[in-house]
Amino acid sequence: MTIIVLRVTLALGLLVAPLSAAQRAQLDPRLEQSAREGERLSAVDYVAAEAARATYAADVDAFFTSVDLFVTPTMPQVAPRIDLAALPPPPRATPLACRGIRPSACPVA
Repeated sequence: MTIIVLRVTLALGLLVAPLSAAQRAQLDPRLEQSAREGERLSAVDYVAAEAARATYAADVDAFFTSVDLFVTPTMPQVAPRIDLAALPPPPRATPLACRGIRPSACPVA
């Protein structure tokens, strides 16, 4: 469970705890399940998750001290062919009309 999910689940458990059985019966079953999980979480669970988050954040910070540029794909698609990507866009074209290249991969001048 991520720290964000843990926080939400814990908060949900606290919000739902004072509800009556009749009120809980009106909740979406998934919400009710998350609330039950949140009620089972302890302060020790929360502190442990926060410690893990802090360790992870420190590891990521340390990684980026030795990296000048970190490039990752931004779209889940195949890159355009290099011969198409190198062509200039047609006259008066917007980046969304680049010679058959998907808009997310369209070169911008």
